[in-house]
Amino acid sequence: LPFNDDDLEQLYQEFIPLQIKILNNHSLLIPGALEAQHYFRSKGIKIAVTTGYCREMMETVLRQMENQGFEPDVAVCASDVARGRPSPMMANQAAREMGIDNPDSIVKIGDTELDITAGLNAGMWSVGVTRTGNMLGLTLEEQWAMPGWELHNRLEEARMKMIHCGAHEVIDSIAVAPFIVEKINAIMLNRKSAESSSGYHYEISLNQSLKQKTG
Repeated sequence: LPFNDDDLEQLYQEFIPLQIKILNNHSLLIPGALEAQHYFRSKGIKIAVTTGYCREMMETVLRQMENQGFEPDVAVCASDVARGRPSPMMANQAAREMGIDNPDSIVKIGDTELDITAGLNAGMWSVGVTRTGNMLGLTLEEQWAMPGWELHNRLEEARMKMIHCGAHEVIDSIAVAPFIVEKINAIMLNRKSAESSSGYHYEISLNQSLKQKTG
């Protein structure tokens, strides 16, 4: 018999408890995530998370995160919206739940090319993460065991893929996120200051790794 949507749904329902079991055993926070949260809290910056998981899976991960001290203000999963990434729907939903109307004031950080595209589609600053995510796809132990030249080449390949997707910045780890957010804040402040003093729209020339945000 041909494979149909009902068969796919049945397979998915059988997959959910298997995935949840794995998530319960493999949900350690990425190094630097807790420190980044503390920094953002100290600055009054809200934190949202989005995921391609269904709500049952997401709630499993959220419980594990909470046990380790990480608690986002908002959490949105793929089943909460009509379309997942690269659609901006999850990012837009998270913004609405945080009460933020201006996407230009949001930095979206993700570890896949679809994350980058979704952020851009939402009109947000889009930052990619290479070393501690899907782009590299290696545990820290596997990275330590890899020859330095090979790790460097794979990280550079991942970085270039995200840049080609349009990422405004690419970082190795979420631990660097506070520095990137401060960098973006400085750019936005400089832009507003220049526009208010001249009375004209001002395009900042960025010759460093952070590209001018458009839109």
